[in-house]
Amino acid sequence: MAILEMSRISVFGLHSDRKAVLETLHKRGLVEVCQPEPQDFSFKETAQSIVQFDKYMQSAASALAVLDEYAPDKSRSQAN
Repeated sequence: MAILEMSRISVFGLHSDRKAVLETLHKRGLVEVCQPEPQDFSFKETAQSIVQFDKYMQSAASALAVLDEYAPDKSRSQAN
């Protein structure tokens, strides 16, 4: 088998399988894994996840406020 220099490879798959796939490729000697260049790395997906998480947190806070108003926690009302 010939060994060729590879400038870059993209592997697509499930996020949960990322580590196992990279370790398998590396152990079999198919690729050498190295740190990507800073300009090659995109944080777009992370930023979108943070925005979505913030929306979920706002919804949860609103739901808790409504529950506190219409169905207060019994342990809090009994303590007073």
